[in-house]
Amino acid sequence: MNTTTVAFNIADLAAAANGRKVNADNISASINRNAVYMAATEYVTNYTGTFSFLVSLHTQLDKGYGLNDSQVAGVLNCMIAEYNRSQQQAPITTTTVTYDNSKQYVADGYYSVQGNTSHRTIRLQTIKDDKSNGVKQWLSYLNGPDNTGDYLTIGTVNGNEVKLFRKNEGKYTDIVAATKYVIRNVSRLGEFGKNYATRSGNCFRCNRLLTTPESVALGLGPICAAK
Repeated sequence: MNTTTVAFNIADLAAAANGRKVNADNISASINRNAVYMAATEYVTNYTGTFSFLVSLHTQLDKGYGLNDSQVAGVLNCMIAEYNRSQQQAPITTTTVTYDNSKQYVADGYYSVQGNTSHRTIRLQTIKDDKSNGVKQWLSYLNGPDNTGDYLTIGTVNGNEVKLFRKNEGKYTDIVAATKYVIRNVSRLGEFGKNYATRSGNCFRCNRLLTTPESVALGLGPICAAK
């Protein structure tokens, strides 16, 4: 099984902070920025408390939007405070995020995710000549009015890992957030697919025109529905 594991040590960060607040400049300059971002995202995703700042970020992630550097810094300060409080109890030493890239989490297709003010549509297509045993997919997004032709390919999805092409690194944060949202909510793929089918009138698997009321209601043409 091919896995990617990123370990983030909150104890080391608390010691380095030495009572000072982490700020956005610390995040943007960090050589471990990706690990820091993933640890903060994991913490917010699993947060079940009532602190309004973290509750609002939890809602933000649920809507498919990622965290910016200032928000990540705020989350790290919360994590440090929790760690410091826990020292008289059981120490919290490491948060580990493990990615399993040995399988395809999201089937090829077209998916629309609704944000605060707009929706984002992504397209996933298996890379046919890739050596990843049919796991890796091209990631494209709809960047124009034509649901059949206005797609820009910006990177790949490998299992549940989203990777932009080098020239696109740091860009398309909303698309990356929407894609990760779809991956985290695989049980709702039918909903995301039907969002696309309703808006476009096309099958969310093959993108062909849906011509019967039954197909429109399902979001899939008869051939794709039978697979």
